[in-house]
Amino acid sequence: PERARRWCRAAAEAGSARAAFVLSDWLRKGYGGPTDAAEAGTWLRTAAKRGDADALVELARNELDSKQGNAATAFAYLE
Repeated sequence: PERARRWCRAAAEAGSARAAFVLSDWLRKGYGGPTDAAEAGTWLRTAAKRGDADALVELARNELDSKQGNAATAFAYLE
Protein backbone atom coordinates (compact mmCIF):
# COMPACT_ATOMS: atom_id res chain seq x y z
CA PRO A 1 0.00 0.00 0.00
CA GLU A 2 2.78 2.50 0.78
CA ARG A 3 4.33 2.02 -2.64
CA ALA A 4 0.97 2.41 -4.36
CA ARG A 5 0.37 5.64 -2.49
CA ARG A 6 3.78 6.99 -3.55
CA TRP A 7 3.04 6.17 -7.21
CA CYS A 8 -0.41 7.69 -6.94
CA ARG A 9 1.04 10.88 -5.44
CA ALA A 10 3.61 11.07 -8.24
CA ALA A 11 0.86 10.77 -10.86
CA ALA A 12 -1.26 13.39 -9.07
CA GLU A 13 1.68 15.76 -8.86
CA ALA A 14 2.30 15.18 -12.58
CA GLY A 15 -1.22 16.41 -13.36
CA SER A 16 -3.49 13.37 -13.36
CA ALA A 17 -6.99 14.32 -12.25
CA ARG A 18 -7.90 10.71 -11.49
CA ALA A 19 -4.77 10.13 -9.42
CA ALA A 20 -5.52 13.30 -7.46
CA PHE A 21 -8.99 11.97 -6.66
CA VAL A 22 -7.69 8.54 -5.66
CA LEU A 23 -4.96 10.10 -3.52
CA SER A 24 -7.54 12.25 -1.75
CA ASP A 25 -9.55 9.13 -0.95
CA TRP A 26 -6.50 7.23 0.30
CA LEU A 27 -5.42 10.16 2.47
CA ARG A 28 -8.90 10.38 3.96
CA LYS A 29 -9.03 6.63 4.65
CA GLY A 30 -5.38 6.12 5.61
CA TYR A 31 -4.59 3.67 2.83
CA GLY A 32 -0.84 3.29 2.47
CA GLY A 33 -0.01 5.74 5.26
CA PRO A 34 -1.49 8.01 7.89
CA THR A 35 -4.74 9.88 7.40
CA ASP A 36 -4.56 13.56 6.57
CA ALA A 37 -7.93 15.25 6.19
CA ALA A 38 -6.51 18.63 5.20
CA GLU A 39 -4.31 17.22 2.45
CA ALA A 40 -7.17 14.96 1.33
CA GLY A 41 -9.34 18.03 0.88
CA THR A 42 -6.63 19.80 -1.08
CA TRP A 43 -6.25 16.87 -3.49
CA LEU A 44 -10.03 16.51 -3.80
CA ARG A 45 -10.34 20.16 -4.85
CA THR A 46 -7.37 19.73 -7.21
CA ALA A 47 -9.02 16.71 -8.83
CA ALA A 48 -12.24 18.67 -9.25
CA LYS A 49 -10.41 21.61 -10.83
CA ARG A 50 -8.83 19.16 -13.24
CA GLY A 51 -12.29 17.88 -14.18
CA ASP A 52 -12.57 14.54 -12.35
CA ALA A 53 -16.30 13.75 -12.26
CA ASP A 54 -16.13 11.73 -9.03
CA ALA A 55 -14.34 14.59 -7.30
CA LEU A 56 -17.03 17.04 -8.42
CA VAL A 57 -19.77 14.74 -7.11
CA GLU A 58 -17.92 14.30 -3.80
CA LEU A 59 -17.56 18.07 -3.38
CA ALA A 60 -21.27 18.53 -4.11
CA ARG A 61 -22.14 15.80 -1.60
CA ASN A 62 -19.88 17.38 1.02
CA GLU A 63 -21.52 20.75 0.44
CA LEU A 64 -25.01 19.32 0.91
CA ASP A 65 -23.97 17.35 4.01
CA SER A 66 -22.39 20.29 5.80
CA LYS A 67 -24.41 22.23 8.36
CA GLN A 68 -23.96 25.43 6.40
CA GLY A 69 -24.25 23.74 3.02
CA ASN A 70 -25.52 25.64 0.08
CA ALA A 71 -27.57 23.83 -2.55
CA ALA A 72 -26.64 26.36 -5.22
CA THR A 73 -22.93 25.76 -4.59
CA ALA A 74 -23.48 22.00 -4.63
CA PHE A 75 -25.33 22.14 -7.94
CA ALA A 76 -22.64 24.39 -9.42
CA TYR A 77 -20.14 21.58 -8.96
CA LEU A 78 -22.39 19.34 -11.03
CA GLU A 79 -22.89 21.70 -13.98
